Amino acid sequence: MKTDKQSILDDIDRILAESNEIESTTRTVPSSASNFLGRSDRPPRTVTKRSTEDITRACLLLSSAITRYTTPGSPFRKQMDAILTQNGPSKDYVREQLRGVLSGIRHEYEHGALTSVTELVHRDLFSDFLDMARHLAEKGFKDPAAVVAAGVLEQHLRRLAEKNSVPLFKDNGENRTTESINIDLAKAGTYDSATQKEVTAKLSLRNQAAHAEWDKYDIRQVPIFIDWIQFFISKYPA
Repeated sequence: MKTDKQSILDDIDRILAESNEIESTTRTVPSSASNFLGRSDRPPRTVTKRSTEDITRACLLLSSAITRYTTPGSPFRKQMDAILTQNGPSKDYVREQLRGVLSGIRHEYEHGALTSVTELVHRDLFSDFLDMARHLAEKGFKDPAAVVAAGVLEQHLRRLAEKNSVPLFKDNGENRTTESINIDLAKAGTYDSATQKEVTAKLSLRNQAAHAEWDKYDIRQVPIFIDWIQFFISKYPA
């Protein structure tokens, strides 16, 4: 799946162009109107028929792209579902309506109003790990839960660094500390200084979990830690 902005725009442009490639056949038919002598006073009519097969193929291409580049519950996907449920995928006006929906999606991506597919993938992946951490915490396994959640926080901060051109490595090639990345993310304007301090506080629990200092936090802190990470990922997607 294409994930960067320009590739998404290029793919949408390709699909919009392909959805206009509809074969048409034109034929001339005699007018059905006649005068009192039984002769037609009107010239023959020209009738153009568009390929139902091509229209259906175009509608499926468009609906596939709309599904691919939106999330469940988005207004674009709801509109697509309503159009297809009411009219089916084999009418030319349906094709035009779906083209309008996909063009709207393109406009939103072009102007940064939609979350990139990369961010959606990261968010879903991290959400799965946080669900695992939450399940472990509910079962009383506070330390494995904290370790899993801490790993999500660290990886998300690194994703944010990549997104905002913050270096992940020192000049000698060694990994930078998560706290130093946090500081530079605030300097880059990714989030404010208050959020930076909050991240620093959460990284202290992360360090305790990572270094087996399990007596320094209790089970009540872990669900709060997990919920905060989920909120942080949603507010600052990467």
